[in-house]
Amino acid sequence: KYWLDVRDEPDQKCLATDTVYVTFQFPKKFNLGKDTVLCIGQIVNLDASSVGAVKSSVWQDAVTGLKRTNNNAQVTHWLKIDDGICTSADTINISYKPALNINLGADQQLCDNATLTKDITDVNAISYEWKDNIGTQLAVTPTYTINNPGGDIVGIISDGLCSKSDTLKVTYFNTPIVDLGLDDILCDNDVVD
Repeated sequence: KYWLDVRDEPDQKCLATDTVYVTFQFPKKFNLGKDTVLCIGQIVNLDASSVGAVKSSVWQDAVTGLKRTNNNAQVTHWLKIDDGICTSADTINISYKPALNINLGADQQLCDNATLTKDITDVNAISYEWKDNIGTQLAVTPTYTINNPGGDIVGIISDGLCSKSDTLKVTYFNTPIVDLGLDDILCDNDVVD
């Protein structure tokens, strides 16, 4: 409470008083979350509705409302809200890891004694893994040589946060057995049965 007394000069017989009441209101607090790094395809739902009713709200791109979704856009989001007395704001930086690329190609058919080497090297990857169709780890290198029959081979790459995989179906065929019999010596007119 603040007031002011004013008296007239020089005899100070008249007095005028006025009072003002001051109420302090704190701005509504909200938090859009910590700055974050995501994998391609992940989304973030930004929600400041916990502040309750507001007079106005505006995002960095002039969109209004207290909720929005970030879809694969590397951006700094900020939201400013006005409750009619106070304003408050918060900011979140969202960035995305570069996309990982893996492609094992088309399914393969091999003879039982053949091998096939695949390479899943990616500039953004820091780890590699190869598994068989039941999940058994086969190797942790960027290249793998397939040399045994059976099912699917799964290649997995990771950048430490995001991972991506591809599957290759490898079918082996038995090499035909050819038996022409024992060596034989024939004369010009002999017939072999």
